[in-house]
Amino acid sequence: MNGKLVDDGQATELMRATTDKEIKESLFRISREDLESIKSVSGFTVGRLPFRYLGLPVSSTKLTIAQFQPFTDRISGHLNTWTSLKLSYAGRCELISSVLQGVECFWLASLPIPTGIRERLIRMCRNFLWGGKCFVSKKPLVAWDSICLPKMEGGLGFKNLEAWNLALLSKNLWNIQAKKDTLWIRWVHQHYLQNTSIWEYTGNKRDSAMMKQMLLIRDKIFAMDGSMQAVSNRMGQWVLEGRFHSNLAYEFFRPRKEIITWPKMVWSSCIMPKHSFILWLGLKDRLLTRDKIQEFSEDTSCPLCTNLDESVDHLFFQCNVAKQGVGNGDSSQGQENRACMRSFTTFGKPEMRGYLKGPVPISFAVDASCCRADLGMMLVGAYCCCPPISLLMWGLVGSSLDVWLLLFLGATAHC
Repeated sequence: MNGKLVDDGQATELMRATTDKEIKESLFRISREDLESIKSVSGFTVGRLPFRYLGLPVSSTKLTIAQFQPFTDRISGHLNTWTSLKLSYAGRCELISSVLQGVECFWLASLPIPTGIRERLIRMCRNFLWGGKCFVSKKPLVAWDSICLPKMEGGLGFKNLEAWNLALLSKNLWNIQAKKDTLWIRWVHQHYLQNTSIWEYTGNKRDSAMMKQMLLIRDKIFAMDGSMQAVSNRMGQWVLEGRFHSNLAYEFFRPRKEIITWPKMVWSSCIMPKHSFILWLGLKDRLLTRDKIQEFSEDTSCPLCTNLDESVDHLFFQCNVAKQGVGNGDSSQGQENRACMRSFTTFGKPEMRGYLKGPVPISFAVDASCCRADLGMMLVGAYCCCPPISLLMWGLVGSSLDVWLLLFLGATAHC
């Protein structure tokens, strides 16, 4: 006060604690004249939060659902482009797994994705897989959680978005623990940890959304392993030759089912992918046979023999017309076809196919999707997984029936 005495009120005002808001205002408040001068010299424009940096939204507060709109728009843009391609189920699977889930990685590795956005992405991909269109809903034949399992567990190998998001963000948690020399890691240690480790930090309500996500990942691993030292050891297993491997982290976070035998045969490289997909649906009892629509239709009889109700087991193992359609005459081809059908009806019982334990030596599949008389016999492929035995696989020929006929033969040989 220029050497002058101050009264009690002035002294109190000078000695009071300064709030964070006042500090920020004194540091960052700028006059309009100075602002215009800076704009004219630098050529910058005045921006506002939130803004986008490298395609990602940046905000001083928690991101809202609307701020993820560019992410969902990009995914839907890819899907709408593919709508007109008339792809098979297998083709749509390949696009979802290779293209879309690759696009998602950039966002999932940078931000914790809200549940609402994950559900929107799953809904768009599910609609595209089963109906071919992004925003037109069609009843799925298999639940999405089952589809996101590895193929050896009965799924299609898609990534579970929640587990994949946790796995990709786990790299940030490891970088905090390892004190990687980056600006954000130094800021986390200075602002949050303050000479403590990430394993000891308890967190508070004022933490950022990213910091809360780091603690969520830490606590999730802790709940499974039981101690912070075990958490550190677990994450150390995901680092090989100095590099963090998100795929190893994903194996930890993802849901698990029992490993089964038949996927080795279904997804063999000898079988066309679209045939493998139909075979996969058949083994999961999800083909659209008439027994699935008993509530909506009175006629559930088999369109081939008209004797029994149409079901997966009937088409595969009981229908006499399907057996007779394999081959006619005394040609070597017809005799071989009938021999295979006799083996099929002998060894391909419902109780012997599907979730077989132990070695399964021989498997073959026939896909005659939308078969017609003018298509002729269709060679599909063969697969053998035990002693050197070779089988041919034929497509059944129908007169004018639009049906999916799928044959699967499994015979166990216990060593």
